Amino acid sequence: MKVGITGISSTLGSCLIPKLIEDPNIEQIIGLDVKELNFKRICENHNKIQFMKGDVRVLSDLRTAFKSVDVLIHMAFVVIGSIPDTKTIYDINFIGTKNVFNISAELGIKKIIYSSSIAAYGKNISNSEFLTEQSPILGHKITSFYYPYTKALVENFITDFEKKHPEINITIYRPHVIVGPQFLSYTNNFRYSFGQFISKRRVYWRIGQKNIGTSLTQFTDENDLVNAMHYAVLNPFPGVYNIAGEPFDISEVFCDLGKKVKYIPWWVVESLLKFCGIFSKKARNSSKWLMFSKNTLIMDCSKLLKSNYPNKLKSSKSITLSSLSHLKKKLKSHYTFKK
Repeated sequence: MKVGITGISSTLGSCLIPKLIEDPNIEQIIGLDVKELNFKRICENHNKIQFMKGDVRVLSDLRTAFKSVDVLIHMAFVVIGSIPDTKTIYDINFIGTKNVFNISAELGIKKIIYSSSIAAYGKNISNSEFLTEQSPILGHKITSFYYPYTKALVENFITDFEKKHPEINITIYRPHVIVGPQFLSYTNNFRYSFGQFISKRRVYWRIGQKNIGTSLTQFTDENDLVNAMHYAVLNPFPGVYNIAGEPFDISEVFCDLGKKVKYIPWWVVESLLKFCGIFSKKARNSSKWLMFSKNTLIMDCSKLLKSNYPNKLKSSKSITLSSLSHLKKKLKSHYTFKK
């Protein structure tokens, strides 16, 4: 079996590749990305990987890379706004995805696995219930923020594409915020919040207001997502699946760590980021993520757990505690080395 991957150089790609390499059923992995693949970061044994530097916006790149693959995993997407203009982001996220699916149909690829996001749901219009796969996709209504906007546009496109191409087996996973050693090491996820957890300071600063909203927290373990994608590579597994650990009340962790919670009002942080955004693109992007995070989204993942999928999912509390343990070990190792 030959497996194609767009966005192979991403953090999720570095998590997925070792799993695919060790599978004897997979003889070759063909990866496409605009960024060079760091083979040393992934693993020593990379003889199965054929890397091609290319762009999902360029049809000829897709044709050349994936002309002989059996399964295509689509992960090429701008998540953090490192690209200056919204048109380029739109072209990569939406037009690029349309290209990937249309070329797959042209080349006769019978299986596509797409990594979507909880962000596709947009704003939760029913905070009293967890989001299911049947909940409305409303991200396209958030036109001011490219990430939920393009995630929702892509899912709406795929719905129409499936009707035109019933012969293609399409699996869509909607993870929550992904956490794990790779994501904590190579992205800025939770640098502030997890840093406060492992700090010796007794105060934990949260953005918001006491007794407003919910304390429920939910994460997706990086290995859980990788295992689910691997399962879909080997087995017929069409459909849309939420994938995240059982949510928990994060105040439990504050209590266990002996931390007192204090709150910074939203308006203070928003005003600060708005001012900094005059001079910094990073601050402007952070402001959009912050505004989106005010909308608490919690998913019901029972559809996946009741399906033929054989694995359990780590709970969000377990993901949090294991991540804290990983960061503490990393910090201790760094300190010992420095000494």
